[in-house]
Amino acid sequence: MSILAVHIGPPLVTWGFRWYASDLHKSYPNTFHTGCMNSSDVNDCHGDINTLIIIPFIAYFIMWTVPYSFLMFFLLDKHFKKNGLVNMFSYYRKQLFGEGGNEHFHQLIYMTAHAILSFLSFIIAYYCWFNFYFHTLYLIIVLHVAIWNGARFYFKVAMNKDRIIKIYEKEKAAAILASSSFDNDNVNIQKNE
Repeated sequence: MSILAVHIGPPLVTWGFRWYASDLHKSYPNTFHTGCMNSSDVNDCHGDINTLIIIPFIAYFIMWTVPYSFLMFFLLDKHFKKNGLVNMFSYYRKQLFGEGGNEHFHQLIYMTAHAILSFLSFIIAYYCWFNFYFHTLYLIIVLHVAIWNGARFYFKVAMNKDRIIKIYEKEKAAAILASSSFDNDNVNIQKNE
């Protein structure tokens, strides 16, 4: 569900800000500055390449790519590997790069591809800003793709039979270990009496 929220939340907010700006400004005056503040006409909203593509891409890179890469590839990397956890990179790594190779180089390629796709989506967003129907269609497509990818990931990874068996065996071993240490404590107590 988080992948759906991450990929559909911002486009929904932007769609509402853009096409219902007059309602937004009536309800929340001087709060949201969308370029449509001075007009109730939705066709009179200003936007240029700098404010609709360049600045959002730089913000995306600084506020998401850098922190995400640091968190997933450096801070939590050992935790994910130790516990057999899967993230999107580890899930796609074997499919994209095969076995072996330089993992940090693969991470760089993966994040670069993500940045390129994000930049392309910002270019599409530029055209969405000026056309309600195109914007709405794009939103519907993004929603369907996010739901499809999230569901596919969930069933292939989270509900993977081997993963579930591994978790079950780990929990079963922990329960056996806990009960055997309890039994040993009882045996030691009985011997001492």
